[in-house]
Amino acid sequence: MPGQRPSGFLFGASAERLAEFMVGTFAFTTPVPYQVDIGHDFHCVLHRPSANKRMLSAGPAFSVQVKSNPQPVTYDVGDAAVWLSDQESPLFLCIVDRQKLTCEIYSTWNVHNAHLLHGPLRTILETNGTIEEFGLPSLVGDTLHVPLGPPVLRLTPNDVVDKDRAIGWAAILEPWILLDREIIVNRRAGMFWVEGPSHWTTNEPLPTREAGPPWIGKFYYHPQNLKCCVDNLLRSCIAVRALIDTYQAQGQLLDRQQQTNALDALLRVFDDDLDPEARRVLRLHETRPRPDQ
Repeated sequence: MPGQRPSGFLFGASAERLAEFMVGTFAFTTPVPYQVDIGHDFHCVLHRPSANKRMLSAGPAFSVQVKSNPQPVTYDVGDAAVWLSDQESPLFLCIVDRQKLTCEIYSTWNVHNAHLLHGPLRTILETNGTIEEFGLPSLVGDTLHVPLGPPVLRLTPNDVVDKDRAIGWAAILEPWILLDREIIVNRRAGMFWVEGPSHWTTNEPLPTREAGPPWIGKFYYHPQNLKCCVDNLLRSCIAVRALIDTYQAQGQLLDRQQQTNALDALLRVFDDDLDPEARRVLRLHETRPRPDQ
């Protein structure tokens, strides 16, 4: 209506502008127009200095949803929860405090654990938690409660005005993007493994699997996924067999005969289950001379 806007519009819009300013110092940030806003507020691509230091190179992509208060974020069962479950790029929740001029960025990777186990039920993302409160999601009645733990980054305008510090924030965020992206890709390939950190500290690098505290790892399976799992198994088997042959042709891995025999036996047992592309690649590989031929 001319001359009017909803009363909450101004505050939400200013929170998004503050988030865009901060995130935009270490990522190419594209705001989503209001008329096509279905949940994402920004589509982003992390950037890094190029080798010549005169250009910015594109890194991994991610999306951001901005909220102007620290209350838990609810996605009702139906379209909202399905939307949350079906993300194709890592989604980060950005909580903006307009009074304190702070921007807290949370990873939502733990949602995968909730939806792979229970499906896209009504889901509540719980922000502002401590690392001691972090853990696997819980089902209470018909609602999934997903703790996000402490934020990955907590920034103020003073934290992002220096170029070198902005590069540092990007370096902290990038492993979180890649972690979530790996889970998404595995899910689409039918490999339902979810692994993420159990401990981290805001504004500090993500502890590695090897050096930090033990990570949380979960594996989910369902009888309906049998064919997909077999396809992945056989394609991986063909890939490993081809790689070993390649190394052996160069005089390496010559002690792997037991493993190659096992791979060949597995392929014979599952011969009827080979998908057409895997069979084509296998036949192409078998026509090449082996190192012992």
